[in-house]
Amino acid sequence: MGGTQSEVKYVLLYGLKGCGKTLMLYNLHAKIKIFETDNKNKSSGPAPTEGFNYEEKKIGNYKLGIFDVSGDPMQYDILSIITRSVNISGIIFMVSLDQLDELKEAQQALKLLLSNEFFTKKLSLFVLYNRSSENKESWEWMSKELFNKQMKLDYIQENFKIKYIESCFHDCSICEISLNEQEQISTKLKEFANSLDENYKQD
Repeated sequence: MGGTQSEVKYVLLYGLKGCGKTLMLYNLHAKIKIFETDNKNKSSGPAPTEGFNYEEKKIGNYKLGIFDVSGDPMQYDILSIITRSVNISGIIFMVSLDQLDELKEAQQALKLLLSNEFFTKKLSLFVLYNRSSENKESWEWMSKELFNKQMKLDYIQENFKIKYIESCFHDCSICEISLNEQEQISTKLKEFANSLDENYKQD
């Protein structure tokens, strides 16, 4: 790989409004439980993002500059501003499994995002299916492969500028990442980060 520790690779973190992007970003960034729960066991996590958040995190051989962009359609122009101004290497796209009725909308949002005219090189795509143990009955019978089919990831890989594509489950229902899940996501994120290398080719 040609990456260096000082090289920043810019990544978009995107998904429909309320899918859990900001919660995942800051818990992953801090590696601790930063958003507590109230007495009714409901998350007191971050308010909906206005505009975007930005954090840098060292993953694999790279420092990732992560733009957590609002999923509010009224703020979509912010994506164009970022992609016009910054050389984006990859996308982390989050899908909430608490919003199964919005899967088609999420798939359309992903296609619209990948159609951005300012993406001039092949991208890496990492899809995170954000599940909640509180609503386990709504998704526990569905496999990752079935969600990939619902999101039409095969079609997306064939018809857009995608050089790497991967997906996995993520559970932030208790507003923290368990050690086991942290290891799993960490491994996937390192693979994703390494794929941002200009010379990377997926097997």
